[in-house]
Amino acid sequence: EEKKKFQDEINNYKLLCNNLQEKYNKEFNEEKNQHQIVVKELNEEIKDIKERNARDVQQIEQKHQNKINSQKEKINQLQQSLEKNTLLKDEASNLKNTQIQLTQSFEEEKKKFQD
Repeated sequence: EEKKKFQDEINNYKLLCNNLQEKYNKEFNEEKNQHQIVVKELNEEIKDIKERNARDVQQIEQKHQNKINSQKEKINQLQQSLEKNTLLKDEASNLKNTQIQLTQSFEEEKKKFQD
């Protein structure tokens, strides 16, 4: 009788232990699943942020490249304008020299004619 009582008590403790183990495993698995969900969501958010940042960087680089190209175009236009102005200045200087020479020639001829 005493032996049976101890055996029943042992069986009760085993059952209690098994129940606690099952409860622990269930809670652990639930917590693990929740952590996995959180990690997955965080990884997706990180991926989205990286993609967004990559797009932003690409847009900024494109803006800067457009500005650079615009600046280069303006520089080329200014250089061409400067070259045209230099040519016009040279041409004006040549015309002035020609005018001076013609005026001198005219004055010399006029003086010869008057003498």
